[in-house]
Amino acid sequence: MANILIVDDTETDRLFEAGVIEDAGHTPFFAGDGEVALTMYKEHDITLVITDLRMPKVDGLSLIQSLIAYDPEVVIIAVSSLAQH
Repeated sequence: MANILIVDDTETDRLFEAGVIEDAGHTPFFAGDGEVALTMYKEHDITLVITDLRMPKVDGLSLIQSLIAYDPEVVIIAVSSLAQH
């Protein structure tokens, strides 16, 4: 199955997503910010990156740009729990 990198600064969100991923038979990897996520992507055979957009240090948009520069074939799902008014 697939290795899926979950990038979110909120641990409860990471754990929720991990449960869904594990139930589907995949292996979750975790990062709390974009800086750690980029390193993990380079070190592991990651099939999919699920990233929050709002995070400390390196935010989701910067991570996406860095991932695409490193691997133009990267598959990314970007999420955000911030509601707009």
